[in-house]
Amino acid sequence: MATIRRVHHSSIANLFVRSLLADVGEMHGGFTKEHWQATLDFFGNRCAYTGKALAPADIDRDHAIPLNRASGGLHRFGNLLPACRQANNEKGSLTYVEFLRSTPGRFASLGHLTTEDRETAIARIESFMEETGYRQVTSSAVLSPEYLEEKYQQVKELCALIRAEVQSMAPPELMSSMLDSEKDEEEEVDNEETGREEDLTDRLPTAYRELLAAHKKHRIGRLAQAIFAQLFADGRVAPFVQRLQEKQYSAQQLGLYVPVLATERLIIAGQPRYYTEPCVLDGIAYYLGSQWNNGRRDMLEDWLVDEVFRAEAGIADTSEALMPVAALSATATQLDSMIGSTVQAAVQAIWNQVKETENKELGHIRIGQGIQQVFHILDEEPVALAAVQRVLTDGTRLGMTRELQVLRPFDANSDLDALRKDSKGYVRYYATPLARTGYLLCKEWNANHITEWTRIFKAAGLL
Repeated sequence: MATIRRVHHSSIANLFVRSLLADVGEMHGGFTKEHWQATLDFFGNRCAYTGKALAPADIDRDHAIPLNRASGGLHRFGNLLPACRQANNEKGSLTYVEFLRSTPGRFASLGHLTTEDRETAIARIESFMEETGYRQVTSSAVLSPEYLEEKYQQVKELCALIRAEVQSMAPPELMSSMLDSEKDEEEEVDNEETGREEDLTDRLPTAYRELLAAHKKHRIGRLAQAIFAQLFADGRVAPFVQRLQEKQYSAQQLGLYVPVLATERLIIAGQPRYYTEPCVLDGIAYYLGSQWNNGRRDMLEDWLVDEVFRAEAGIADTSEALMPVAALSATATQLDSMIGSTVQAAVQAIWNQVKETENKELGHIRIGQGIQQVFHILDEEPVALAAVQRVLTDGTRLGMTRELQVLRPFDANSDLDALRKDSKGYVRYYATPLARTGYLLCKEWNANHITEWTRIFKAAGLL
């Protein structure tokens, strides 16, 4: 029987980023057989990192600067080096400098090198890059980490949205069987190429790298319990506790059909869906969801890299809280086709109640109430919210002062009272941020804005 291997959307996004970097490398000379022979000649058929002499069959090709979104290396002459298999495997997603200047004893392949030997290897690699023109190319043609991260998030979110749309087509009676099918199965180790340069887990703190390595052949459920026990122990879970209790965040980030954390051991479809031993933070006990299977391993690792240890992994910050799919170059028609009819119906129903004059007996509501209700719905629908943001970016006739924004970014570390006010000290934003995105919503609306908001919602495909 053939085995169907599910590919996580982050893997697709990583592959897309690598293909972009390969394309740019090809545009600037690429890499040919002649280039490879010249590379071998420069390094004398030795590993560029360890200096070990290599037989032709034992030589691996390694990107000195990996083809991933954190490093932005190109597949081009000057960036591919001869390496022994052990050094290549140990280097993973690290750059040649990070690898050669790593803590002594971390990598066995470098154990015989002195500090001077390591610096000599770095100087030789950089001399090679200069000689081949790689440095000059990257200074002008390399895609910025911010750009690569933005494209990675867009592709990843688009894949997640399509998968969620397909899953939403399942009849409700199938949901319990879907939950029951998520057994904590034994992980199958695939011997095919794993794309080590895409695997940014090499950049995680030591304790987490060791946990991932120790549980490589174990069940994903055991790994999840070990990871979360560590996150609770060192307090790194604290900023995420609230979101991990939300079903949508848990599904999008970790692929669970139940909230990752719960303050009680919930019973769903007649079965407990949480482990028996709770983790404790600030005196509160949290139970970890037990619905892990093999497909969740990549998602757990991606969540650690992209969310929890973003700075340590060297992931670029894409300016202000990047909204999923916010920068997609999609037309209004394309976005409209991605927005569910349920969302459109909900927005239509609310907006039908917004009238120039409040009349509760007729079911009318003020425009401010309508805007709040609409945006709380959009907050749970990334594509719809992105469509509205696109229209707002294109320009509107709302007549807002320059310092005001319809949506103002807010996070837990910000001063809420200060952000709600303008430069003169007047409160201009509602007190409660949007639950998922954390935006503050401007409250300066009156009947004169109804016509323009109607145009905005129509342009976004919501009316």
